[in-house]
Amino acid sequence: VLVECDTGMGRCGVQSASEAVALAREIDKAKGLAFGGLMTYPAAGRAAEAETWLADARQALAASGLACERISSGGTPDMW
Repeated sequence: VLVECDTGMGRCGVQSASEAVALAREIDKAKGLAFGGLMTYPAAGRAAEAETWLADARQALAASGLACERISSGGTPDMW
């Protein structure tokens, strides 16, 4: 299960690294589920901010003993 992160769009997902850790812990301890990483739909033109947000969350997860093996991020506007 990937934890969705709001990295600037204000749409959905956890709002902070600490919320990402808390949700990842809940997923990890739930029977039949496994924490798989983080996902986001970054705000157009703000990819660097999303990268910083995700790096901070990944570091917080590691400090909590949770490995973040996958980060899924993408948005068509930043492709052109």
